[in-house]
Amino acid sequence: MLKQDYTEDLGREEADNLALKVLSKTMDSTGLTYDKLDLVAKFLLPSGEVKYQVCSPEGVTKLLLKSGVNQPAAEPSA
Repeated sequence: MLKQDYTEDLGREEADNLALKVLSKTMDSTGLTYDKLDLVAKFLLPSGEVKYQVCSPEGVTKLLLKSGVNQPAAEPSA
């Protein structure tokens, strides 16, 4: 999947989606949720300074929903 979908000109949103797809395939879990992973973005500012941005739990949840890789929690059977 990574070899097929990765290109050097990926935008940030596309890169986030690809990373989440790869994680969803490789993690030993039934579904991804914010409490099962931490996301950090690393980027280079025009000044040459390297910045890190930690994604909040709400941000991770939004990314998971947008990418479509999370699975809803199973409802308890009656």
